[in-house]
Amino acid sequence: MFKELLKNPVALFWAIVIHIIVLILLILGFQLNKQPKPPEESVAVQVKGLQPLAETTPTTTEAPYLIEEPKAQSEPTQTATQKQQEQDRQLREQARREALAEAAAIAKAEKEAERQRLADEKKQAQMEQAALEQARREAETERKRQEAEERKAERERQQALEVERQADEARQQALKLERERKEQAEKELAEERRKADEAEQALAEKKREQERAEEQARKEAAERELDRERRKAEEAEKQLAQEREEREKAEQAWAEKQKQLQAERDAEQQALIKRVEEEARKKKEEDEKREAAEIERKIKEAEEKRLADEKKRQEEKELAEKRAAYQEKWKAEQEKLKQEAEDKAKAEEAAKRKAEEERKLAESKTREDQERRLRESSERAREQAAAEAKAKAEAEEKSKQAEAERARKEAEAKQNTGPSPQAIENAALAWGAQIKRRVSSRWNQPADTFGMRATVSLSVKPPGNIRELRVTDCNGSPQFCDSLIAALHRSEPFPEPDLPELYNQNLRLIFEP
Repeated sequence: MFKELLKNPVALFWAIVIHIIVLILLILGFQLNKQPKPPEESVAVQVKGLQPLAETTPTTTEAPYLIEEPKAQSEPTQTATQKQQEQDRQLREQARREALAEAAAIAKAEKEAERQRLADEKKQAQMEQAALEQARREAETERKRQEAEERKAERERQQALEVERQADEARQQALKLERERKEQAEKELAEERRKADEAEQALAEKKREQERAEEQARKEAAERELDRERRKAEEAEKQLAQEREEREKAEQAWAEKQKQLQAERDAEQQALIKRVEEEARKKKEEDEKREAAEIERKIKEAEEKRLADEKKRQEEKELAEKRAAYQEKWKAEQEKLKQEAEDKAKAEEAAKRKAEEERKLAESKTREDQERRLRESSERAREQAAAEAKAKAEAEEKSKQAEAERARKEAEAKQNTGPSPQAIENAALAWGAQIKRRVSSRWNQPADTFGMRATVSLSVKPPGNIRELRVTDCNGSPQFCDSLIAALHRSEPFPEPDLPELYNQNLRLIFEP
């Protein structure tokens, strides 16, 4: 009943007022009904003319018995009566003050209860608003991340198109050079025909016939050579068309995969929004303790997700920087190859003044070199695309493994007493960062470690020595991995962790130059 009155301040106020009135009436009634002490047998008490005991009412109080013949009161009796009246008046005043103090205390308690209720309601509203704001921020963060991924995919597609365009330009340039060589060969052949005709006019008829036969043979040989060159050019064009068709199919499959991933991300976002709204509705119906615990857990999960997203964005940024550096290096190599091709073409033009057989051999060698460079360029482009796909798959697998490891640690923490899973995970991350900094300062890396990476499983025993060390994944040269292992041993003893529970536990560390 008291809880219901606290919920209704008006009813509580009137209940307090009624109790105060009843208490005052009881005190007054007690004072009015109080009987005076009977007089002693030897003293006659005159009761007429005495003031009433209660000052708040004009009613006179009669003695419970009559004295037939009142006599004059003695001085001690009057003094005792006055003292009694003074004591009664003081008691009434004290009772009135106590009643007023009790009423003030009850009113103060009522105001404090009302203030506490309003503060609790305000706190509840603030927590609900914070939860909704957190959900909105998570949705906005997810949307921005998706937009960044889409922009990144668009940039990668543009880069792939640029690579293809450059390859097409190189092929067109090669075909143009081939056509120019054919035209030059035809011009030289025409010049030879003209010279042969002039020579035939000066020779005898028989020799002219012989020269005509030889010229016809050369013409047929040149035509056969031109036919062979034409067939090779047609085969090269067919191969280029086939490669272009394969790239178009790959782009179409990639676009379909991106659409599917976008649909999955949209569904996950809608499910996340619905789940947050449902949790907010359920939390509102629960008591204050469960609401506080649930909100605290949500805040921790949001912080974990934010840290994971930030870590993932950092890894993607590093991967993008490495990819950009690789692109610059590849472009420089292409420029170098292009310059070499131009220099070689100039040398071939100078060598054309030599014998016809040497010219044909030089042209054949040039074509083979160009085809080989084109094949190498296409192979490098395919290897780059495969490396990017592998890096992306590794990043996704790493994220999944981290999530599974976190879930496993949380499950183990529920069964065992000790620090919370979040505290252990945070301490493990901080300790791992300290170990990586210590190892990096003692690591003598070999030359040319661009793009190399190693994953190490490390277990440390007190007071900081290596208990177990394994290189689970080494994407680099043997010298790179050996130098990393030596640096780990030189870094002993390692710094102490924030939680002693981390000793003898496996830490997964990733080292990249």
